[in-house]
Amino acid sequence: MNALDSMRIYGMGQMAGSIVVDGAKYEGVGVRFRGDKSYQTGLKRNPFTIKLNFTSQEQNHQGFVSLKLSSALRDPEYGSGSAVP
Repeated sequence: MNALDSMRIYGMGQMAGSIVVDGAKYEGVGVRFRGDKSYQTGLKRNPFTIKLNFTSQEQNHQGFVSLKLSSALRDPEYGSGSAVP
């Protein structure tokens, strides 16, 4: 079990980190696993929520203050080898 798993299980909020989006680096973002149905302890592909304004209320990317990254767990096209036009 890693730190994000522990934080998710015990409801400890978010972990501070940094992220680069479209070449712009953001410091002090909040990172946590998201989802109840798609989250599984120890899974390598869990969905994330990244809160850009975790430590700085003014910080955003093109007006967005959070990013939700899917695990593509239930996406039938993910890993199937077929391209979608």
